[in-house]
Amino acid sequence: MKSAKGDSAAWVDLHTHILPGIDDGAKDEATSLRMLQLQQREGVDRLFLTPHYDCRRQSVDDFLRQRQEAYDRLCRAAAGTPVPAMKLGAEVHFSADLMEQDLSRLTLGESDYLLLELSHRRYPPVLVQAIEQMLDCGITPILAHVERFSYFAEHLDLLLDLIYRGVLAQVSADVFISRRCGSFARACLKHDLAQFVASDAHNDTERLPCLGQAMARLPDTLRTRANAFADAVWEGRDALAPTPRSFNTLFCRRP
Repeated sequence: MKSAKGDSAAWVDLHTHILPGIDDGAKDEATSLRMLQLQQREGVDRLFLTPHYDCRRQSVDDFLRQRQEAYDRLCRAAAGTPVPAMKLGAEVHFSADLMEQDLSRLTLGESDYLLLELSHRRYPPVLVQAIEQMLDCGITPILAHVERFSYFAEHLDLLLDLIYRGVLAQVSADVFISRRCGSFARACLKHDLAQFVASDAHNDTERLPCLGQAMARLPDTLRTRANAFADAVWEGRDALAPTPRSFNTLFCRRP
């Protein structure tokens, strides 16, 4: 499988659902290949494959076996075709039972970073204790698409507290195009409450790769910094975030 890395390819996509037939992302190998082609057009030359994982529904062993099978199918389908460089990961759903799992097996590209998805309904009551346990084990959580959670926009101190503890956060690329919650996402980037922009691409029709378009709509400083953080995760380096700067008023239409 060849890796395409042209002069215009610069972005690292931290969060994608491109693996075929494993979750609500790409339904088959053909869709996966079209998504990879779209990623190239967006200027993405490296990406993480992060299918959903929920420990309440599946063991880590079963998930990793399914993920490897899907990856092998994708590699066979892409043989001889230039595609972005890929590493395996997961979007790990948070639950009270999660800390009983070996989270080191679910990190992004075998790094020390874990892409963590929170509940959309309410702030998890045991989240802080679990976060502290992860950090003590040397795993840094990256909160997925924080702009979607109304409890963060309405109670900014919740997000501030997590970031101060050492958590990192990602916002979704499509909000800078659709402008749905874009003001909150941009403010998070500007004030160091979020460090990453990622596509969270699920298909090639509606939730498609759009990281390059989103980056083009950000100021140079924000997109350069966001990609520098993603590059550090790709290379397994420390991504040390500056101290967040609190801000008082955020306007965001709820998802």
